[in-house]
Amino acid sequence: MKMNLHIWPKSYGLIYLLVISLLLAMLPSFVWGQLPLNTIKTEQVATKPEEAETTEQLLERLQQLLSKAQQSLNSVQPALEAASPEQLGATTEEIKEKQLLLFTRVLLLNRHIESLRSLEETRRAIEDLTIKVEAWQGFDQPPPYPIRLVDELRDAIHAKSLAIAKEEVSKTLTDQGQRDAHKALVSSEQELRKIKESLEKTLTADDKLRKNWLYHLSQLRNDVAGVGVLAGKSQLQTSDAILSLDKRQKTFLERQLQVAVTDVLFSDDELELKLALLTKKLKALDKEKRQLTSDNNRNQKKLHQARSALQKAREALVRTEEAQGKTEGNQGQTEEINYLQAVVETRKAQADVSAQMIKLQIFWVMGVKSEIASWRERHQLSKGGDEVELRQSAKSLERRLKELHENRVYVVSTLKLARILVLNQEEHLVAVTLAGGKDLLAKQKLATYKHQIEFFTRLLTDIDDVIRNTHRFQDEIAYYRQRASAAERLQGIFDRSLELVGSIWTYELFVVEDTISVNGQLVTSQRPVTISKVVRALMILIFGFWITLLLRNRLGGLVAKIFKVEPSTALLVEKFLQIVAILTLVVIALVTVKIPLTAFAFMGGALAIGVGFGAQALINNFISGIILLFERPIKPGDMVEVEGVKGRVVSIGLRCSQVRRFDGIDILVPNSDFLQKNVINWTLSDQLVRLQVKIGVAYGSPTREVSRIIADALGEHGKILKSPEPIILFEDFGDSALIFSTYFWVEINRSFDYRIIASDLRHMLDKRLDTANITIAFPQLDVHLDRSKIKTAKPKEKQMEE
Repeated sequence: MKMNLHIWPKSYGLIYLLVISLLLAMLPSFVWGQLPLNTIKTEQVATKPEEAETTEQLLERLQQLLSKAQQSLNSVQPALEAASPEQLGATTEEIKEKQLLLFTRVLLLNRHIESLRSLEETRRAIEDLTIKVEAWQGFDQPPPYPIRLVDELRDAIHAKSLAIAKEEVSKTLTDQGQRDAHKALVSSEQELRKIKESLEKTLTADDKLRKNWLYHLSQLRNDVAGVGVLAGKSQLQTSDAILSLDKRQKTFLERQLQVAVTDVLFSDDELELKLALLTKKLKALDKEKRQLTSDNNRNQKKLHQARSALQKAREALVRTEEAQGKTEGNQGQTEEINYLQAVVETRKAQADVSAQMIKLQIFWVMGVKSEIASWRERHQLSKGGDEVELRQSAKSLERRLKELHENRVYVVSTLKLARILVLNQEEHLVAVTLAGGKDLLAKQKLATYKHQIEFFTRLLTDIDDVIRNTHRFQDEIAYYRQRASAAERLQGIFDRSLELVGSIWTYELFVVEDTISVNGQLVTSQRPVTISKVVRALMILIFGFWITLLLRNRLGGLVAKIFKVEPSTALLVEKFLQIVAILTLVVIALVTVKIPLTAFAFMGGALAIGVGFGAQALINNFISGIILLFERPIKPGDMVEVEGVKGRVVSIGLRCSQVRRFDGIDILVPNSDFLQKNVINWTLSDQLVRLQVKIGVAYGSPTREVSRIIADALGEHGKILKSPEPIILFEDFGDSALIFSTYFWVEINRSFDYRIIASDLRHMLDKRLDTANITIAFPQLDVHLDRSKIKTAKPKEKQMEE
């Protein structure tokens, strides 16, 4: 099969070729715009001179570029300001942008030069440090080393740590700026190529002027972006060198500190020197405190006088208005009031600042006294201390550091507020023209805020110094604890375990507000409920409940014996006393461990909801038990029948009662069943029960003789009561017997079963009737056949033959 290659028209072929050519032409620009080849090329061109040149040559070349850039800035800027935007083919925003770019190029070149110089100096410092570290064999002075040397080394290490953290942040910011500079360079190169291509077209004079301006502006953007990339690169190199230098210096300082702390001596002379300096500072603070107190009293007095003068002026103005009305003649009094109001505000600011300074001055004095005690403790521990003392000191320092940092936060926030007040006051003085003495008041307020800033700055510096000394002490304690022996460490672990148990034992579960009356006034205090209090209360309850159970069994018999009451009444007294004992135990337990009864007030709502829903049946049975104990519809020993369950009541509890069936099985019946269901109490009013025994004799037996025999048997039985008198009834003519029913009464007690009496009576009747030749009937059935309706059947053989 041949394929026709000429099925498309020639026009379609030309279009296809044009599309392919266009795609091939766009491919290089597309790849160039997508891949960072221009960036790589720029970096290679930019780094090639630095690789080939020495640092001095590079700095010399950059200095020349800086001079040219400065000359360009000085020469071009006046021309840009002199010419109009239309003459240059630009807009006003583009002229401002070019001026900014010229200035930025000078700034970036300066930064690039400074970074290279700093890099060179840092490299030299690294070389000097390397030589110093290799040559260091120890301190110039022999051991033991003074505590001052150890503190200086720790301060230097702390300073280097801060410098490293600062430089790492600076490097991160520089790295982000370097990436932004790379993006700007790529964008400016793309824009420059587009404008250059547009200049190659035939343009009018105006268009060409505009394009030339844009081209030179784009060149300047590209130049500034390139200088920014190089400056950022040199800054990153400098940051890396500075970080390397700081880390090596810190390592060297830590090495020196390890040598110094192995043999350090905190001498008495050093302690006395430290205490003398702190005592001198304390005296100066006391003197300053007295001065601040005097100033505060004076400021408070001036504030009171200013408020009195303002109040008098306002009262005078009111009297004048009432007498003359509001006229222009009152203008002077209004101005006086405004001035006095400004005086009050100034005096109020002075009084507030002085009062706040006194408050912090007291804290400052207490801090210096605490620092004196800390230095004494440090000196004492340097001579030797066990694990317990070191741990206690470490905890004390942690608490002190926490307080210092909290106070520092307060001072810093107050200092920021004071600076804001100073700025606002300075702006107010510049923006508003004050007259009539108000300018002097504003300056006094500004001076007050500046004095406050100076005070807080000194206080903040002192707080930082105390924090630094505390960290020194912490490091020493950590070192002392590391040098402890194995026995001391085990002892420390044991002590910490005991402290942990103690902290758990004293852990606060919640806090209860307890209100008491003191001299007729209600005072509310808070009492914590800890685990120890709860455990002790539970132990008291358990022990007391155990004692209550031991006494409960003897209590009922004792009550019945002393007060000559029935056992059921004794049981009621026993249950009541048991409830009272439990409630008393709860109160005693709470009072003993000092838990207020109001601790359970908040559980009232939850308890009510629980009673209404989850504990409904439980509370129902509890209340039913109390009702049974008081009303006594049933008593222990009663013979009852509840929903087909027959037995004797053994005990009545608060929730359920124990009923023992006649087969010896104990059944727990909820108390509510005795009140809500049909209950038969055979012994409610007395212990008499009427029983019935039936017997059937054969037809033809002498009925009167049978009744006599039954009556004799009832009389001879010792358990059957004579009164009420038994009843013997010839009850019915049965199908197979003459039915006699006997009704008699017996007395039921705990140790006797009424069914045994009925059984004995049946045995007696059987024997007596047999002696009298009277037959006890049994079921009989007579069958009568009607022969007239019976057909004779043929023999089977005969039927088969037929």
